[in-house]
This record gives sequence, C-alpha cells and structure tokens, in this order.
Amino acid sequence: MIGWHATLREGLIKTGNTKPSYDNKWGRFWPSRCFNVDQVPMQFTIDSKTTYERKLPRGEQRQQRTWVSTPGPGLDKRQCTLQICFAPEGPPVRIGIIFRGTGKRVSTDEKNAYHKDVNVYWQANAWADVNFSVNWVTRTLKPAVMITSETNKEFVLFCDNLSAQTNELCLSEVRKLNGIVWFGLAGTTDIWQPVDCGFGYMLKSLVRTIQDEWLQSDNNIDLWL
Repeated sequence: MIGWHATLREGLIKTGNTKPSYDNKWGRFWPSRCFNVDQVPMQFTIDSKTTYERKLPRGEQRQQRTWVSTPGPGLDKRQCTLQICFAPEGPPVRIGIIFRGTGKRVSTDEKNAYHKDVNVYWQANAWADVNFSVNWVTRTLKPAVMITSETNKEFVLFCDNLSAQTNELCLSEVRKLNGIVWFGLAGTTDIWQPVDCGFGYMLKSLVRTIQDEWLQSDNNIDLWL
C-alpha cells in the first residue's frame, strides 16, 4: 500500500518534463518547492497516563500496588494544535499554533510576546477547519513560497485527506500561489508523512522533556497538582 503511494508521488514529480523549470535530477519540483504539512495535537500533559505498577505475587491484595501521582483527568485533552510545514531544503515556514477560543480578549502585551517564528491562530475547538486552512495558506505558507528567486517556480504541498484541506477554498488559495496539493494515502501519515513520523514526533518529545524539567521544581509541581 505504501509502495503504491510512493509510486504515485514519483509519478507526480516526473511529470511536466517540458516545463522550463524541470530538472533532470529533481524532476518537476525542486527540494525547495516540495512542502509537507500536517497537524500535531498537543495535550495539556504529554504522556500523562503513564503510571508505575508493581507486579504482585500470586494471592497478594491489589491494595498493595504502588501508583505514581500524575495530573488529574482532563489534562490529556487537546490544548492546542500545531500546524507544521517544511520543505527538504527550506525556505523556512513558520509553525502555526491553533488555540481554543476566539482570541478576542488577548491583551496586546501577550500578543507582543508571541515568538517571531510562530503564527498564532484561534478556533473554537483548537483544530484545523476550513477557515483556518485558508488563512494559513495566505498568512503562513505564502511568505515561504513567495521568496524572490523562487516566486515563479511551481510548488507542491503534500498533505493528508483532512476535509479542511480538500475543500475547494483551500485548494484555490494554493493555486493562486502557483502550487498544487497532493493528498497522501489516508490513515498512514505515520509512515509516509515526514511531519507525522519525524519532526512532529520529535517536537512532542522535546516538549515532554521540557515539561518534565519544569515539574522538577517543587513550586511548579504544587501549582500543577
């Protein structure tokens, strides 16, 4: 199944050999024009369900089990969603982060504190809907693909079959930038999509490490629990 997907993708890359931008090595799309995008949900607590349970000898009472305290229920729910996009050789694309809500009550001071490499979005359920996807193309993807030396070169955006990304409004915005969207095999992004199986996984691991370090402070753990 994955081989079939790879064959289709290679077929796409090898089309357009009459175009002036076609490269004998890279084909239709140069590495700098092959973008991969995927969503990475982030919980309040990464891996919050992990506990320690001592194996009991036969006949021993269950009350003697040892449990490790972890944050309470609800913290394993989605806090926000990251929209991660990159090409093998750049240009850099800002990370999009979708928070739950409207963002209307966010203070100017907080907005000024946003990291310069992150674009903040708001959505009622903190996930990527059609409105977000359209805004993301025009606000986040466009600056990356409109680099002066690359502006006239066609690009491809590899993504999954999320309804917000298959919507004609989103596809139209990509076409305006001289790009096309190529949908990968549904339900297998953990295998073929480098965001899901690579950078997204690594990023969640780094967040988990930083969170664990923060919780090592007695004052922080008291606040958390």
